[in-house]
Formats: sequence, structure tokens, C-alpha cells
Amino acid sequence: MRRTLYDIHVATNSAIANEAIERIGALCQIERDIRGKPAELRCEVRQARARP
Repeated sequence: MRRTLYDIHVATNSAIANEAIERIGALCQIERDIRGKPAELRCEVRQARARP
């Protein structure tokens, strides 16, 4: 999905595609931050930080 959005952004300079790429990047950063943590903590962090 991210690659498709990136291709659209490059081809059309779409602001919507750019916003989606930034949001996906933010979600990926959250996942990197919580990798290896207990499941309950991961769930709490996702609920707190992954809202748009």
C-alpha cells in the first residue's frame, strides 16, 4: 500500500498521498518504539498514539 501511495505522490504530487505516507510512517515509528514490549503495553501505546 505504501509503495502505491508513494508512486502516486511522485507522479502527481498528490497532497492526499503525501499525508497518507506521513501517517504510515508515524505508525511504523510507533511499532518500532514498542517492538519487544509486553502485549498489554503495546496495545495501550497503540491506542494512545495511533489515533489520527
